[in-house]
Amino acid sequence: MLAVGLLGLILLSVIALFHSLLASSSKSNDMTVATVIAQQRLNELVTQQPAYQNVYHQDFPTDVLGQTVYAHDSQSSSTFYSKATPELLKDESGFGRTYYLEVQVYWNASESGQPSANRHQQGAQSVKAGRVVYVPTS
Repeated sequence: MLAVGLLGLILLSVIALFHSLLASSSKSNDMTVATVIAQQRLNELVTQQPAYQNVYHQDFPTDVLGQTVYAHDSQSSSTFYSKATPELLKDESGFGRTYYLEVQVYWNASESGQPSANRHQQGAQSVKAGRVVYVPTS
């Protein structure tokens, strides 16, 4: 009877450890995908800046974009939302403007415009990437 109880306790410990490792792997996978999406969006915003100026009449669009990715397996998808936030650092009339451009990517959001709060045993559900960008005056 003691051996069966001990075996049960060991089995429960192994199952709990496996569950924890699976959750950690899933979180790591989401963070990697979000980091790649943030860098891609940041690069797109910088390289396409003249086109955005012509279309939106502002240096950088700030709308939220959603992107569905099969990050874990081919049957379950996750939606990652990205939002750009340009912060004007310096405006030199006649020369150009300097921005700190930051892109935040988040997932598991209840609404597309709002990042979710930290989730129990998963922590933050967002990633940020940023860089300083100079936009010359045309």
